[in-house]
Amino acid sequence: MAKIDEERILVRVSLLIRDTVSPSNITFITPTLISSLENYVRNELDNVSNLSGVIVEADNATDWNITVPPPIPTYTIGLSANTVSEGNSITAGITTTAVDDNTILYWTTTGATANVDFAGNADSGSFTITNNFGTFNVSASIDGASEGPEVFALQIRTFAANGNVVATSANITVTD
Repeated sequence: MAKIDEERILVRVSLLIRDTVSPSNITFITPTLISSLENYVRNELDNVSNLSGVIVEADNATDWNITVPPPIPTYTIGLSANTVSEGNSITAGITTTAVDDNTILYWTTTGATANVDFAGNADSGSFTITNNFGTFNVSASIDGASEGPEVFALQIRTFAANGNVVATSANITVTD
């Protein structure tokens, strides 16, 4: 009995790809003769924009499934400045991809500073993402101590102020 090399079998399929978020967004891929069904579908999905969840229906493909994971969120921190004097503040702008509107993210500081180095002892907080963007201010307090430059960075976290770190800013220097 001969062994069948499944990768070399040519299959004629009709695929219907539907975006699960916007079911009215339907792409029909015309029947074609292909040697690797999974690679073919993945290539076709690369040509369909703004998919956040996908249902693939294949006709004439036996016991075949494809799972397309949701897009992986990304987080980028932009700073209004890399140096801040005591008594002043900087603004952090967070640009995201694949993060839902109204998602609450959290920020914390890390480095050679303590909560007393920030106005209201606030070395952490939260902000909301809208249209893949969020912003918050960090204010350096006038602590009256002459300790020289202090360096810290901002970390963006999911779920809580002690959640997973998804981005870290460039270093920020606080000057007396």
